[in-house]
Amino acid sequence: ETMKKFDLWKVPDILAVHLEHFSNSRTLRDKTNTFVNFPIEDLDLTALVGERQVGTRLVQGGVNINELGIRDVKEPLIYVLYAVDEHLGGLGGGHYRAYALNHVTEQWYHFDDSYITQSDTSHAVVRLISALFSRQLTIFKELQCLPVIL
Repeated sequence: ETMKKFDLWKVPDILAVHLEHFSNSRTLRDKTNTFVNFPIEDLDLTALVGERQVGTRLVQGGVNINELGIRDVKEPLIYVLYAVDEHLGGLGGGHYRAYALNHVTEQWYHFDDSYITQSDTSHAVVRLISALFSRQLTIFKELQCLPVIL
């Protein structure tokens, strides 16, 4: 079993996470079906972002962090999931489907080629996820007033 670790210095307003679902051995490369447990709401990255930690120490030392291009360190970095991409199949090919949230109606939809059906949050959390898309809660609230066409 392997584990991948990375550190975050700065995070974007829209967070896209690609998940690698392949195992390697000396003789075999195969797709795994590992379930990834992730929050639909309230993914809080505030304490994990290096820029925030350093920015907080600088503010405490009296430094104007705006001159350094660091945003408000008091604003929490909380993300809300709004789309999930899943891959059905194996290494040689397969089929992609997606789940996405309409931020105006708060309704989840399932996209499978030319078929679009209403769905719910529980269906978006699937074993075959290949990518997750989340946006900062502050951005999510700003988008509440924008129209969405499905």
